[in-house]
Parts: sequence; C-alpha cells; structure tokens
Amino acid sequence: MNPVKLYGIPASGAVLTVQLALEHKSIEYRRVDLLPVFHRIGMPLRRFGGVTVPGIVIDGRRVHGSLASLRTLDELRTGPPLFPADPLRRREVESAVSWGEENYQPVARRLLPYSLLRRPRAVGSLLEDSRTFIPAGVLSKTAAPAIFANSRIHHSSEDRVRRMLAELPPMLDRVDAWIGAGLLDADDPGAADFMIAPSTRALMWFEDLRPAIEGRPAGAHALRVAPRYAGAIPAVFPEDAVAAFRESTRMAAA
Repeated sequence: MNPVKLYGIPASGAVLTVQLALEHKSIEYRRVDLLPVFHRIGMPLRRFGGVTVPGIVIDGRRVHGSLASLRTLDELRTGPPLFPADPLRRREVESAVSWGEENYQPVARRLLPYSLLRRPRAVGSLLEDSRTFIPAGVLSKTAAPAIFANSRIHHSSEDRVRRMLAELPPMLDRVDAWIGAGLLDADDPGAADFMIAPSTRALMWFEDLRPAIEGRPAGAHALRVAPRYAGAIPAVFPEDAVAAFRESTRMAAA
C-alpha cells in the first residue's frame, strides 16, 4: 500500500482524529494542509464528496470525513483494529463516534472564530503544526479575512456562544460517563477515543474553559490520547456565561 495522503487544515480536530488513527495502525501517511476557508473550494476540486476536511486518499480511493475515514482505515488489516469485534460493543462505539462527529466536534469549531476575532494574536499558537505551503508566520499575519469569513460560516455570535457554553457541561458529563464505563480508554484507545479526545483538547485551548475541563476524567483522557495539539487562547467569552459553565461543571463533579 502506498502512503496515505491526508488532506486537512491547520488545527482541525477532525483531521487530528484521522491522524491519530493512522498512527495507531502504523500506517504511513503524508498530511497536506489546505488554506482555511479556501479548503471549501479545494476539497471539491480534489474530488472529495464535500467541502470540509479531512479527506484521505488510499491507493487512489478517496474518502471524505472523519467517521468515514475511521471506518475505511479499520477495514485495513494492518495494525490493531479501531472498532471492537463484539457486535454489541461495536454498536456502542459506533454511537459514541457518531455523537462525537455530529454533536461534540462542532462546539470548538464554532467557538474558535468568535475567539480569534477578539484575540487575533492567538492565531500563531494554532499554527505550530501547520503543513500549508505558506509559512506559519505569514499565514498568521494574513489570517484576519479568513477568520471573519469563518465566523460568518459558523454564525459565531455572542448569543450562540452563550448557548454552546450552556450546553457543554452535559456533553462533558457524557464523556466522563463513557470513560467510567470503559467505552473510552486511553490505555487501549480506538475509534471513539480518537474521535472524542481531539474535541476535548480543542476546548482546552480556551483559557476560560481549560481549568474546569483538565481536572475531570474527560480532560485527563484527552491529554493522554492527543498529547500533541498546540493552541492557547486568552480569556474571551462573556464572563457571566463562563461563570455559569464553571459552576455547572463544579456541581457535576461534586
């Protein structure tokens, strides 16, 4: 098998999901980052079935999306499996993976443009692992139009940020519960771990949110499964919404 080509953008949790799975299965790959926002043109031009990342090319076969990529990689016999063989356990893992892609993954994606519009100097911290053809320093200095466009695409208004922060504690509770039940296991990771840990790690970029996340099982799990995920964004969210988020997570931990 030729090396897999992984198409992404810098700092994408969905791309990190596939990258972790490739490394877990010891599959040789090369990551190519497209320019953020412009990837919505570049992915269709490369004949993927959508405008978002990630996309992988395996011996000429194109697969679009993190969940579809996990399933395809699991079909390869090389390396350990990503999904369990037991049918009941597999259904549980499939459910967790789908939730991670559809519900959990979008949270940080929508919080990010709101925060970067207000803390533009933080862009550089998110580009430390960039694989674009433009140097990270240049990309950081010219990122403002892309951030603005991304905020419009994801409707990153203050009202929406408040709603997402209010909805986040039950999501973290769910991740904690799956860790407690053994469905997520940093010692023996699989598809669900690789889908969910990058999203938790992305939430830990935010100075407002990290203290309430890193001390709970979800935070510890994320740091072990996805230890390499650069990014640091100073406090930016409405103070009362952050206070309510911290109080909700504190009560859940009590």
